Amino acid sequence: MGLKVAFVLIFIFSNFLSFGQLTKKIVISEGTIIVVKSLADISSKTSREGDLVDFITAEDIKIDGIVVIKENSRVSANIEDAEHAKSLGKQGSLTLKFNNVKTTNGQNVPLRSVRGTAEGKSTIGSTVALSVLLSPLFLLKKGKEVKIPAGKQMEAYVSKDTEVIY
Repeated sequence: MGLKVAFVLIFIFSNFLSFGQLTKKIVISEGTIIVVKSLADISSKTSREGDLVDFITAEDIKIDGIVVIKENSRVSANIEDAEHAKSLGKQGSLTLKFNNVKTTNGQNVPLRSVRGTAEGKSTIGSTVALSVLLSPLFLLKKGKEVKIPAGKQMEAYVSKDTEVIY
């Protein structure tokens, strides 16, 4: 009888040691800000819809003192829409879509990009005013392209509560 009790106690204790630490559940809440930075220049002049763009996290994300997403983790993103600058001062535009980032244990965390749209400065008003005052040739004035330089920091947001198990 003593041997069976010892065996059961050893089994319970070993399971507690091996699994007890792995079952901590942490929730990364929807709306959590993930600061990301671009690894390469991105421009409305050269980008096309669907292009993959490279970003990494700019800092560790900690919840309850545990690093759940490490600095320099790859962030999956792509160009959702890109328009070149046009004549009549029409500005270029660029819409980025952040998809996901991996946690330290390899789980995907879905992201969204509320403020992922950047637009160039509009010159339509100045183009029209100049053309009236000076010459119809100013109607050919081209708007500005959107440029996101390498290293530019932006914000991505966790799109839904994500449970991470450690």
